[in-house]
Amino acid sequence: DEKAIRCKSAHDLVLKLGHAKADAVEKEVASKHHHVKGRVFLITGDQVVVHEGRILEKPESDEEARAFIKGYSRSPPQTVGSVVLTDVRSGRRWARVDTAKMFYREIPDQIIDKLIEEGKIFHSAGGLRVEDPLVSPYIISIEGTKDSIMGLCKADVKFVLREALHNEKAV
Repeated sequence: DEKAIRCKSAHDLVLKLGHAKADAVEKEVASKHHHVKGRVFLITGDQVVVHEGRILEKPESDEEARAFIKGYSRSPPQTVGSVVLTDVRSGRRWARVDTAKMFYREIPDQIIDKLIEEGKIFHSAGGLRVEDPLVSPYIISIEGTKDSIMGLCKADVKFVLREALHNEKAV
């Protein structure tokens, strides 16, 4: 239950959630892959949106989704996402946290209505769906990478894999 894990810091929250997800499935992955020669890695992580000092997770109602999206033209939301790599044989872990920021022009109510009707925004932290064609015309700029905003920073995945493959210090 992700809601049982709370932190004041978005950085700490996404790390704790990434580790908790690994804890929840690590033994199952190890048992299913015990016959595999070599190392077996599990990648987990989480993402939240920070907006106006508040940590936003997935919107739970139409009203909350509308408030989140309307607020993004007032001040830019920032995504905070973790990548946790676990070596399921040894239990060692490597982790990274990445941030990205989006700048939006005002998104019209009729577009917000369509986004709510589609329902996909209820599966994304802060209701952010930068890849949605309805949203893209309202993006002014992005600080960071699109993959980071979408929930999994490729550069961080490569970084933790390189660390693990070179047996560097785990967290």
